Amino acid sequence: MAGKITKYLLKKSLFVLLLWLGFCHLLIGQEKLNYEFSFLKEEDGLSNNHIVSMLRDRDGFLWIATIDGLNRYDGSHFTVFKADYKGSTTLANNAVHGLCEDKDGNIWATTDDGICYYNKKTNKFQSYKELNGQKFARCYFIICDKKGDIWFAGDMGLYHLAKKTQKITSLFRNSGPVNSISDDDIYSIKEYPQENMIWIATVRGVNYIDINTKKFYNSTNNPAKFSFLNTNVINTLTINNNHLIFADEIRLKIVVVNLLNKKVVAEYNWPGKKSLKVNHIFVDKDHNYWISFQDHDLFFIDSKTKEIKEVDYNPARKREFTNVQFKDLYHNSDGMLLFGTSQGLAYLEPDDLLYKIYNLNDIVDNKEPAESFSAFAESADKTWWLGNWTRKLIHFNPHANTHETFQLPPEYSNNHKYIHTICETKETVYAATHGGIFWLNKKTKQLAKLKVPAKIVADSVFVMTMVLNKDVLWIRTSTTMVFAYHISNQKWEEFFLLSYLPKNFYTTRMFLEFDKHGDLWANLYPRGFAKLSKREHKFIKREAALKEDFEKWLFQFRADSANHFWYPTMGYGLVKYDMEKGTIQNWRESDGLMFDHCMAVCPDKFGNIWVGSFHKFSIFNPEKNYFQNFRIPYNEETNQYRSYMFPLSNQHILALQKNVLIEFIPENISINTSSNNTLLINSVQLADTTLLLSNQLKSINLGVDDNNFSISYAVLSPAQEQYRYYYQLEGFDDTWVEAGSKTVANYTRIPGGNYTFRVKAVAGNVEIMSSDFPVHIATHFYKTYWFLATVLLLIAAIVYFVYRYRVKQSNEVHRLQAQTSRLEKDKTEIQYQNLINHLNPHFLFNSLTSLNSLILTEPKQASKFLQKLSLIYRYILQNKEKESVTLEHEINFVKNYIDLQNSRFEDGLVINMDIPKEYLSDGIVPVTLQNLFENAIKHNTIEDEKPLVISVYVEDECLIVENNIQKKAYVETSNKQGLESLKKLYYYLTSEPVEIIETDKVFKVKVPLL
Repeated sequence: MAGKITKYLLKKSLFVLLLWLGFCHLLIGQEKLNYEFSFLKEEDGLSNNHIVSMLRDRDGFLWIATIDGLNRYDGSHFTVFKADYKGSTTLANNAVHGLCEDKDGNIWATTDDGICYYNKKTNKFQSYKELNGQKFARCYFIICDKKGDIWFAGDMGLYHLAKKTQKITSLFRNSGPVNSISDDDIYSIKEYPQENMIWIATVRGVNYIDINTKKFYNSTNNPAKFSFLNTNVINTLTINNNHLIFADEIRLKIVVVNLLNKKVVAEYNWPGKKSLKVNHIFVDKDHNYWISFQDHDLFFIDSKTKEIKEVDYNPARKREFTNVQFKDLYHNSDGMLLFGTSQGLAYLEPDDLLYKIYNLNDIVDNKEPAESFSAFAESADKTWWLGNWTRKLIHFNPHANTHETFQLPPEYSNNHKYIHTICETKETVYAATHGGIFWLNKKTKQLAKLKVPAKIVADSVFVMTMVLNKDVLWIRTSTTMVFAYHISNQKWEEFFLLSYLPKNFYTTRMFLEFDKHGDLWANLYPRGFAKLSKREHKFIKREAALKEDFEKWLFQFRADSANHFWYPTMGYGLVKYDMEKGTIQNWRESDGLMFDHCMAVCPDKFGNIWVGSFHKFSIFNPEKNYFQNFRIPYNEETNQYRSYMFPLSNQHILALQKNVLIEFIPENISINTSSNNTLLINSVQLADTTLLLSNQLKSINLGVDDNNFSISYAVLSPAQEQYRYYYQLEGFDDTWVEAGSKTVANYTRIPGGNYTFRVKAVAGNVEIMSSDFPVHIATHFYKTYWFLATVLLLIAAIVYFVYRYRVKQSNEVHRLQAQTSRLEKDKTEIQYQNLINHLNPHFLFNSLTSLNSLILTEPKQASKFLQKLSLIYRYILQNKEKESVTLEHEINFVKNYIDLQNSRFEDGLVINMDIPKEYLSDGIVPVTLQNLFENAIKHNTIEDEKPLVISVYVEDECLIVENNIQKKAYVETSNKQGLESLKKLYYYLTSEPVEIIETDKVFKVKVPLL
């Protein structure tokens, strides 16, 4: 009976053990993941290296909370937000802990001084620092539920903020009601929107709260009898789809619960740990778990295999990782993992994407500054033979991670002593140094020096390179000879090779390479290439020598599938040599190459050319003429080594980088870059401000003086080198502007108007486009359409009125010309009439009669009379061409005429003149007064008893000539045209008319003064 019981117990125990092993996944014996992280730190723009949490918002930006500020990251630029105690619209406190985004796109943050949210529209913060007069304690966790309400937790417990009412309610533990939270010491909160639940990790077990009823459920209120609800310390929890994952510190387990049926579906044990102090549980987009411990360990749980692996970030591997704490994780769409840590933003690409790393730091002697791998050959069994600078020949098994080392004997020459070439056959490995060739028997492990012809062992002859083709080992020396060693019969052949080396000049840049047709080529340092002719038993130089400077600085060249040679150069970039055409092409950094100092190339099966330059690499697509660039986070701090690249039998490419072997996987190039990546337009920088862009700010309106600006953009990926950017400001740029890896577009003096900015990023075969971003720049009023239209109308009006004015003026000119003509005619007629008047026979007869009388009676008076008569006619003749004379001049003239008439009529003629002095300078037509006097004398009787009285005076700016009327019955020689001619003459000279006023007693002529 006892035997049966014992047998039964053994079976039961075995069953329980097997069940437990199937249910729990042990860590013991699991291999480590050798990840190498790259970091972005304060010197890269991060506000503080100590990151607490991260959030990817709906706009695509990554928000990063640190202990000293909030950051927005677009893949290239950090925008930092800090608290300012002088203002109420800044960050509540610089110590930021938790982040979430509400339905309106606002970014909420918990801080050491309450909570706040950032409004993207206003670029301002709104803070909540107290409830009912009591300040919030330090707040850590925050979420926004699907209704838009905010839940946050801190040192004092859980709070609820109703978004609509802005009312905050505390949900502290209450020992009375059953539906109270189990403890106010909260470690994590997560929403499960499918069932309107919020799950909470506390120091006394897992809780969940019904969002609608605000009721808590836990171990003390567990109507559904969920087995995982207990009072154990729950360090943290998270939700992945329908699974709840939490860390049970007491049971030392990571527990996974299916929230659809509330059953435990997996448990993960850590037997090696005495306590399960878990900081965080992260889930990547592939549903793998990343477990961060308080002792700084990081573990990975594969979602498919359920294997647990420790992530190895040993300080000896790469850099100082002492006390690194992993606080948060974001899995980018391109596969890159971004960790928020206590030492900055760490990022890595999982090694199954583009490359695998073999870190052989334990094999290489780091005490030697220049120690590195320098030679490689692959065996048929897929193991690798490596040579290094300290003459070690190493047999490395990459699958088993084992190695065996063979030390070459020391060499005492002054030249390079390292192993520069390895060739491998089925039975033997050949290792070449500059001082000779060594061979290793694989079976016996015996190492010996190969016996070579005397020409090779001479003191001044060195082995420069070695290649294996079938059974023949081809060896190039520093002389004009290339040797062929037939392994099967151990015979040697010599082939002549031209040399252009200066005397006593030494260089290691002498290489051999077979093309795709099986022909052997050698570079002729520094003048081109030569091809082996077995028929002529020598190398034939190509007629078209390159004759370029970079020929002096080339490294090992390789042939691609099209039978073109590609070779790297030191400082001159990448070069392609077309052997058939004898032509070359050159690519440099300005063409998109990562680094002009190239040291290794290797074509892949897809036609791409891989280029190595220390820790920087480029993949060149000759068909598209495009470079994809990236960095490897190894040996960034030193350049004391050479880079080498070799093709592998699995069509991968192996790069030797000091103490690290990198196996590149060309077929995963397209995987490394995802078209799902978001190309973000981050901000617009003006002279005195920065405008942050988002879905809430989809366009900008700039003032007339803001026409100088910069627009920043980037793909959300720290590996910016792999992207090549092109941007265009439509309406200003006619074509796309190539920016290379620059993530800022600068514009100056942009005219006012409407524009659209767009940018695209190209990586490999992937092109990522941004959304269009409208930009409006205000126009100076004098450049606006309405102003220009107004100016055009004004100009048209001016032109019209000028035209009308010119037409009017032209008509006026024609009128004046006609008037002048008529004036000249009238003037001539008047002058002629005056001349006739003065030469009138009656006037002349009367004057001569008077003169004759005077001669007989008064000879002296006769002489004076004759002089005055001559002055009258001289005045008439002198002024006949003048339009006007001064009134003073006219009066002086007329006095002579008056004297003549007084001598004739004596007391019968009375002439009175009263002219003020100020009018003597005014103008008058010549002989006007004489004509008027003559007219008065002609038409009136003159008697001593009834004298003719003529008065001359000024009135209303006019000269008045007035006489009393004593009309003659008959007037001889009158044609009645004298006064009319005078009126016409004055009409052309002034706008004031000549007026003739006649009454019964007075005849008055009013002449305007000129």
